[in-house]
Amino acid sequence: PTLKYDPHFAIRGLHFDVKTGYLFKMDAHRTIQVDCVYAGRTKVDPNRVYARYNGSTVSQDYIKTNMFQLNDLFGIPEACLIADVVQYFRDQRLVYDPYYLLEDV
Repeated sequence: PTLKYDPHFAIRGLHFDVKTGYLFKMDAHRTIQVDCVYAGRTKVDPNRVYARYNGSTVSQDYIKTNMFQLNDLFGIPEACLIADVVQYFRDQRLVYDPYYLLEDV
């Protein structure tokens, strides 16, 4: 498929969860902005986010072992590419490991 860069999709400072494949913004207090969580280009229902993380705050240990922060200007197009690849795998119903997807991108 042809992927088209969307300059309005991502912002600096997004986090990618290598366990779930979710891409989201988290503040300095480790609180997820639950209305802006994406699996690929698809918004994740806030109730699923609350269930996955047992609320909207992520533990420091979980962040250290399962999160990758896209915090510089290169992270913006990288976040778009990650989201596009995740979306492609989801659309094609392909099994993938978000950790290896991140490593390959």
